[in-house]
Amino acid sequence: MATEDVDTGTGRTVLDAANHMVALGKQAAGAYAGQLDVGNVGAAGHSQGATGAINAMKNSGGVIKTVIPIELPAQIWCSSSANCVDTATLVTGSIFFVDGSADFISPPLQPPRTP
Repeated sequence: MATEDVDTGTGRTVLDAANHMVALGKQAAGAYAGQLDVGNVGAAGHSQGATGAINAMKNSGGVIKTVIPIELPAQIWCSSSANCVDTATLVTGSIFFVDGSADFISPPLQPPRTP
């Protein structure tokens, strides 16, 4: 599934969508009943969506276990603290970062915890 939210960096719509799919997978009847591995939920996103995927995992209470952020924007491009991400505050989960070396918005060697 995908979200089409202009403010997806907060992760709220990503987390809402994940929680909705988990609920559908746990139902006794329906198209997704018993068809989803609700114990192994992942999220991926590009640019602002990359930030949203990480923020969704941070706020998921363990529902989202893995994220793949593609071209995570440099912190300088964050429009608000809700759209930024500090991976040092993650408690659980795994992240596989994907980044390009020729993308000036998503530099490959970002310093950690840049405000």
